[in-house]
Amino acid sequence: MTQRNENMPKICACPLADAVSRLGDRWSLIIIRDVLLNKKRHYNEFLHAKEGISTNILASRLRMLEQEGLLSSNIDPTNRRQKVYLPTQKARDLEPVLKALGEWGLKYPRAEV
Repeated sequence: MTQRNENMPKICACPLADAVSRLGDRWSLIIIRDVLLNKKRHYNEFLHAKEGISTNILASRLRMLEQEGLLSSNIDPTNRRQKVYLPTQKARDLEPVLKALGEWGLKYPRAEV
């Protein structure tokens, strides 16, 4: 039997709620978007995205996405001081979901306050 980390949310019977809890927050989705749709592969590429993620949050989300099996990382063969982050099949299966969310966001933009 697998030990659960007390910080992890309990598994929910609703698959949507479970998926959202495992994906984390907006930063996780932005990183997955950048890996899948923008072909970003390195820490600095994520760090310099227009959304402006902080270094501590970026490092935390990259670790979490690896633990969830959405990203894999390897030492970059062209620069051994860097890691290369690659999407797993689990992440690639999210691509149509991210595209659908993006289309929804274009159709229903946030009202200016």
